[in-house]
Amino acid sequence: GLTMRELFGEDLAGFSSDKVASLGGFEAPEESYQMIFIHREFARSWQEATAKAQQEGRKLKDGSSGVGNSSSLVTEWLSRVGQPVQVVYGYGGTAERYAAFNRRETDLNPMESNDARVVNSFPNWLQRPSPIIPILTTRDVPRADWVAKNLTPFGWEVPPHVFDVLKVTETQKQALVTAYAIRNAADRAVVPKRVPENILQPLRQAFKETASDPTFIAAMEKRGFKGGYRAPEEIDSAFSLLIKAKNSKPELYN
Repeated sequence: GLTMRELFGEDLAGFSSDKVASLGGFEAPEESYQMIFIHREFARSWQEATAKAQQEGRKLKDGSSGVGNSSSLVTEWLSRVGQPVQVVYGYGGTAERYAAFNRRETDLNPMESNDARVVNSFPNWLQRPSPIIPILTTRDVPRADWVAKNLTPFGWEVPPHVFDVLKVTETQKQALVTAYAIRNAADRAVVPKRVPENILQPLRQAFKETASDPTFIAAMEKRGFKGGYRAPEEIDSAFSLLIKAKNSKPELYN
């Protein structure tokens, strides 16, 4: 969070992103098959949903805990590229966001269909026929084996990719891809760069062993997180994308 704030121009006393060394990440990469869900009775496609919202003179709402939250990146992006979408901030977290969607307080719900919080709290979504339906794929198009396990049992089909549905520029595409990469690297652990190498390397090794430990991963899963180790190089590469954009692609950065 500090790194992001600094890269977007905030002067943070006592912190500089070029004066830290990464230990790595303690969460596995987020699911790359995120989709946007909507209530089946409201619409069956993105075109139908946006047309209906415009007929009603309003925007499609998505709920989020705060700016930069991974779930709302795509809906914030949709609003920036001219779609009738509004992100409502202030929800306490994913559980509250899901509850708001369940009671029809919000229209859109970007999520992973195999999220453990869905299984535990909203099993009605997984009943067939499901009351909700995916209408856009927002990251990678899922593999056939993933579809067979996480979509087909609930009567869902793979929706079209957002880039195939909307007319957007290459820069706008890169902006969403970069945003996802950065958000996926946001939970990194760092130490001051002045930490000596003979201390830094044992710290990195200890961090790797902890984040890879099955007991740690199991404890994280109980809390609704996907524990797992991510190397410092993998984490840092995402931030370098934004730094490069800031220096050479101002339109993407903006």
